[in-house]
Amino acid sequence: MDARTNAWTDSQKTLSLHQAFLRRCTRLQLYWQCDPTVNQLVEDMENKLFTSVINNDKHVLSHTSYLILIITLIISGLGDMN
Repeated sequence: MDARTNAWTDSQKTLSLHQAFLRRCTRLQLYWQCDPTVNQLVEDMENKLFTSVINNDKHVLSHTSYLILIITLIISGLGDMN
């Protein structure tokens, strides 16, 4: 299990709480084991956020080529410093 944190799960404690919640939901059959993990859900949210910034010509950050490079590295996994 990937224990990395990010903007959506700002600490290991928060990440653990999210994971515990999904485990509890799975036990109650409200969430299935084949459904996305917390890390997969967070990655999807990050991708949607970065894509919306890049595709919005009126967003101030979409005009920064350096930011686009960083986002590309993060999405591709090359920016992982661990």
